[in-house]
Amino acid sequence: MKRTQEKKRKEIPPKFQRLGLKLLTIFINKEKATNIKVDDMPDSEGKERQNRAANIIIKGVKEYGKNESTLDLARDFLKDKLLWQGQICQAWRVGKLNGERARSIKVIMPSLGDKYTILSKKHILRGSRFFLEEDLTIKQHEERRKEILKVREARDEGKRAWIYKGKVVIA
Repeated sequence: MKRTQEKKRKEIPPKFQRLGLKLLTIFINKEKATNIKVDDMPDSEGKERQNRAANIIIKGVKEYGKNESTLDLARDFLKDKLLWQGQICQAWRVGKLNGERARSIKVIMPSLGDKYTILSKKHILRGSRFFLEEDLTIKQHEERRKEILKVREARDEGKRAWIYKGKVVIA
């Protein structure tokens, strides 16, 4: 038993054995890679980001009461609106029940490739009452708010500005 475990360890290249939780590399479409550096942040923040890495948030989907199947609702939404037919691991409503607005749906995707495929199609929803977002931590939300304020200030000055890959671009 010990011998087979040692063989398995030897089969994994040493550079990947050392990585551990310090750097998580996610390959998308075998060409692009997104690196999430975990060693610069506190342990809880890094683990939180890793847990949310394959999640998306769907906003604007109407609620149908307590008997609704959120998993089927999310799957139908992605199939009908974004023309995506794939698997979903889990889906549930997030937030307090409010009679005025529908709660958001948190969806866990099986892979990051699926998540980014769906997020790349969110332009289809422009002009509708539906929105797609990444599942961000509280710290990421605070950073995003600061970036949005910078973009608004630049636009008020008459400049073109947007957020690209988490950075403010002013042209």
